Amino acid sequence: MNNNNSKSKFLFSGSQSRTRRNEAREVREEAEDATRSTIQFHNIFSSTIGSSSSASASSSSPSSSSPSTSSHSRTVATRRNNNLNSYNNNNNNNNNNNNNEEELDNDFDPSLLPLPASSTKEATQRIYRELRTIVHKQDTPANDLGFFVKLDKLQSVYQWVVQIKDFDPNIPLAQDMAKHKVKCIDLEVRFAPDYPKLPPYIRVIRPRLLRFMYGGGGHVTAGGSVCMDLLTLGNSHERGWSAEYTMEAVLLQVKLALSSLEPPARLDKNWKSDYSPREAMDAYIRVARQHGWGIPPHWASMFRN
Repeated sequence: MNNNNSKSKFLFSGSQSRTRRNEAREVREEAEDATRSTIQFHNIFSSTIGSSSSASASSSSPSSSSPSTSSHSRTVATRRNNNLNSYNNNNNNNNNNNNNEEELDNDFDPSLLPLPASSTKEATQRIYRELRTIVHKQDTPANDLGFFVKLDKLQSVYQWVVQIKDFDPNIPLAQDMAKHKVKCIDLEVRFAPDYPKLPPYIRVIRPRLLRFMYGGGGHVTAGGSVCMDLLTLGNSHERGWSAEYTMEAVLLQVKLALSSLEPPARLDKNWKSDYSPREAMDAYIRVARQHGWGIPPHWASMFRN
């Protein structure tokens, strides 16, 4: 009898393990699908915008005949279908209409944190929606977000490389950047498996900024992590993170923090030296504890090499 019970428990335990592995695999595959879908959306949307803009410019040119609305619609629809077919055949061309990305460093090869070992369906869906919204806006000709998600560096929706740009030319940081021909501030954004219950983790990759103890600012720690109360669990006096915050709003707040003049962010004399993931997380924990801000559990092991 005891042998039968032991055998049943063993079989039940094995079944549970297989179920958990299957669930983890499904979630991981969903995250990978979301990443591929985002890149597909970016390529198709960008190409369609470019085709539509070209058709509109042609129809309004004084030297060309004005096509009818239906003819124009058919032209755009045909081009959109061609774009879809081109994508499915893995023959996408780079979008020449996207001036914002062309101005940034295309040879940027940052040292990033390891990809997440786990994820959840809810987090994947939320991150995908937010990323898609941002990609839609940054791919329009009138993009004025002030930041840019680098899709060519996107290996997972849980890990973004974001470039902050278009600072007020009158602030010290922008003047330092112009002097050294630095086009943007490169960030790494990482999401916890249970986002948006927990805040994203954001750190500067490059350039290295002047430390606070030497007069620097911008809410960037000595290790490069962005440390603001909204990116923590808060304390008794400050609210901290809220699941209602969107990534577009968060990145705008990060840009505002970098633009702050109290004190201003400045480039360090060793500005070409990239921050490492470990020094960023160590500094984040240190500063958060100094302010009494709550630190999400397991971040030290999750977001540090």
